[in-house]
Amino acid sequence: MRGKSQEQIIEERKRVIDGFVDFLGRDFAFIESYQPRLSSVKPLEGLSESLGMLSTADILLAPLRTYQALMSQPFNDLYVFRTFRGVEAEITLANSYGLPIIFYDLKEDGSAAFFFNKKN
Repeated sequence: MRGKSQEQIIEERKRVIDGFVDFLGRDFAFIESYQPRLSSVKPLEGLSESLGMLSTADILLAPLRTYQALMSQPFNDLYVFRTFRGVEAEITLANSYGLPIIFYDLKEDGSAAFFFNKKN
């Protein structure tokens, strides 16, 4: 969520959670993965905490724009690397360990669309 304010992150997270609950028609327990204090720690420390939380999850909800950027850009693209490296690690590890991944896309009208990873 690099480059977004705390308010923007919280609002986007709420839209994703609300959309996912509406999409599946039932409530879920969501891990409170947004930790503002992690913005001041070393990147690997933040990733380590994120992966610790991911280890307790049943699925990974990941932004579709991350997947699209990773698949459409050369790996050495510095912008893609710096912007999406944490999410890339989460997606790669979730996929490697068989954790289902559901990608989300937030629409301008406030709705959310969800896409299942067919590899798992």
